[in-house]
Amino acid sequence: MGYEAHPAIQTPPDNQVIWRFMDFAKLLSILHTGCLRFTRADRLDDRLEGELTDVELLHLEELRGRSGNGSGAERFASSIAQTRRQCFVNCWYQGDDESGAMWKLYAPGSGGVAVRSSIGAVKRAIKSDLRINRLSAYHSAT
Repeated sequence: MGYEAHPAIQTPPDNQVIWRFMDFAKLLSILHTGCLRFTRADRLDDRLEGELTDVELLHLEELRGRSGNGSGAERFASSIAQTRRQCFVNCWYQGDDESGAMWKLYAPGSGGVAVRSSIGAVKRAIKSDLRINRLSAYHSAT
């Protein structure tokens, strides 16, 4: 299947620098399998990842108040939770320079590594190796 642009999401330009911070064992796994691991969004360490922000929740509450009927806002919030159970992600940091905060969070200690790449390189890698989609979903579901 490879990379496909989504009509509602603006992808950064192909030359945008991105980083992946991880421990050395995870890097070895990627090199050994040739696969990126995609994790179900609701199973990420950060339980709020992919959830609505406080501002978004307030906006939904305002919409519910205006309509006098909260069912639409509640259905939307429920669909976000369902989407997190159906969405698989592989997280990268976007920036020209590496981040000390990302080092501390995702590659603490002396065994951490950072992979520097670009949006275009990741797109090409996904297009060139369909195993990424199949194996990653399998690893994340188990």
